[in-house]
Amino acid sequence: MSRTQGRSASCFATPLIKTALTWGSTIARAKGVGSTTGATYALNYTEGGSVSTSFPPPYSFTVVSHQNFLSHGNVPDFMLHATLSITVDDTGNFFATVIDSRTECR
Repeated sequence: MSRTQGRSASCFATPLIKTALTWGSTIARAKGVGSTTGATYALNYTEGGSVSTSFPPPYSFTVVSHQNFLSHGNVPDFMLHATLSITVDDTGNFFATVIDSRTECR
């Protein structure tokens, strides 16, 4: 606290805290056979990312993932769509929760 012309004046400075979370690439390679069609499928999938915030943990964010299983032959591709909630706790540990997951053929 400082004195200015006989009045009290307080000066507060809030430091800007930046945190960053980076996760490495997740690489998935898979092959499979459709149980009803006998069609073969292949998946080549890579995911990675980062989040920067101006505040310390805890915080959370959402990740949307789309994975395309490519069919070999005359059947449609198989798509997997997932929405994840990622939470970082106050100690820096992070947890993922599946919010939504759906599939489609196209």
